[in-house]
Amino acid sequence: MLRLAVPVNAAALKVAALSLAVLCGARLMLGPLAAAAPATGLRIESPMVRETLPGQTTGSAYLVIHNESDVARRLLGAATPAAREIQIHDMSLRDGIMRMRQVTDGVAIPARGKVAFVAGGLHLMLVGLQAPLSAGSDVPLTLRFDRGGELTIPIRVVSIDDTTSQPKK
Repeated sequence: MLRLAVPVNAAALKVAALSLAVLCGARLMLGPLAAAAPATGLRIESPMVRETLPGQTTGSAYLVIHNESDVARRLLGAATPAAREIQIHDMSLRDGIMRMRQVTDGVAIPARGKVAFVAGGLHLMLVGLQAPLSAGSDVPLTLRFDRGGELTIPIRVVSIDDTTSQPKK
């Protein structure tokens, strides 16, 4: 265990914490930088979830994952304290019938590519909501990737009528 026996101010403490995080290979998420993880080459764009009604037990989250590295990555899962679990789902139209299936083997994020989680396609299904999601609030979302990578971001809860916040493919 490392103990410091010298007085430090808040700025010095932040520098020490950042240095320790870098030495340990961790990612330190601070405020507006929370949607980017430069060490992993992953960047999240337009994260949002629709507000829910009282009694509603599921919700859907949408976002775009950019892989700015030269190595393909895989989204393995996600978690939030707002729900019991998050499942990755995919919707497709086949023979005039819209079908939704759970994706259990993760989603490939190609090197130098992106994957959009949008209504009518891939999305994150929040199952077992702890409480209704209210428009204007933020919910923490942790995305779990291969190679031990995790990225925690705030995800904005938008009005059920909002059609402008939806990420684009």
